[in-house]
Amino acid sequence: MLVGLSGTTVWLSFLVRKETNDTNEAVVTLGTGEFYQQEFATVRFGFNGLDKRDAPRFWSLQVRNPENKEWVAIPTEVPVEPGKTVLMVARLTFGQKDGVSLFVNPPLGNQAPVIPSAEYTSEKGRKLNFRGLVIWGGAPGSSAFDEIRFGDSFKAVTPGK
Repeated sequence: MLVGLSGTTVWLSFLVRKETNDTNEAVVTLGTGEFYQQEFATVRFGFNGLDKRDAPRFWSLQVRNPENKEWVAIPTEVPVEPGKTVLMVARLTFGQKDGVSLFVNPPLGNQAPVIPSAEYTSEKGRKLNFRGLVIWGGAPGSSAFDEIRFGDSFKAVTPGK
């Protein structure tokens, strides 16, 4: 089943922590392929490993470029700090133009914050549909993930207050 019916919104949340101070990826990827293949990935959230600077590194929203050849990172202002867990919440909206908003460590409550940490709106005709989720933590012991949730609202995918 392909998720992404026009006129719908899907929420995703998860906890992620980089354990090591390196360029190993720590990402949750949504895609349309049966296996983890870059050409079938549509959007991912986390630390992409593309940021080769020593510091600081930032959590980001990532999408495939229009040619579907590489990832484009849309960084947040939240730094990746080894050993520090962050809550990522994503809102995916499907319509004439699909969009995704990422909230990193949002305040908890019934409603999502008004301003996301990062966001992307697709070009007309470019879909962000998905049918699977892949967790990639880089080298063994470099990342940790927990509490993956899908729902129809911010409140449904975030811990109660």
